[in-house]
Amino acid sequence: MCSLGNQEKIHFLILVVCNLFFCVFYNLPPLRLKTKLFGAEVTIVWLFFSYVRLPHLLITRNLSWIDCITDFPGHFLSIWAIFINLYVDTEEDKRDGSFSSAIYLGDTVSKFLIITLPILSYSLAINNALKNNNIYYCLPLLSVPMIFNVIALALKKQKKAKPGYFKFLWIFNMLSAVGILLN
Repeated sequence: MCSLGNQEKIHFLILVVCNLFFCVFYNLPPLRLKTKLFGAEVTIVWLFFSYVRLPHLLITRNLSWIDCITDFPGHFLSIWAIFINLYVDTEEDKRDGSFSSAIYLGDTVSKFLIITLPILSYSLAINNALKNNNIYYCLPLLSVPMIFNVIALALKKQKKAKPGYFKFLWIFNMLSAVGILLN
């Protein structure tokens, strides 16, 4: 078994400490990050990123954070999913006094992000296919029909969008994983 180098150990420690911080203070006082502006987004994106980053670091020994993000296009869909959740719940959040990013950014910017973040993820999948000369990296494109339904429901602020984006994320990420494995 190979041992980790000092830089890899530091990266690993940073990821674990940050994960503990975000997991503990997401819903607990005094910080309660989910009630803060961009607190929910930062927490969810960090946790999703670290779940991909840890194995990426251990397998590839690649210390580049950017490579990890560009090699796995699902990162942007985690932002998209939390943003849809916040956008669909904007009316309830306004009544409860919460101040989410969807409220802060407004309807126009929120709708723009809901439409463009999946396009960015699909673009990264195509870029990976071209960069690695492997058509299997394009397998996530099979999920395109499913995303139209989720986006349509989200733009109408319907709660049915929530289970739809979970299914979509699962399918997109599974197809991405299969594409990587077939490399």
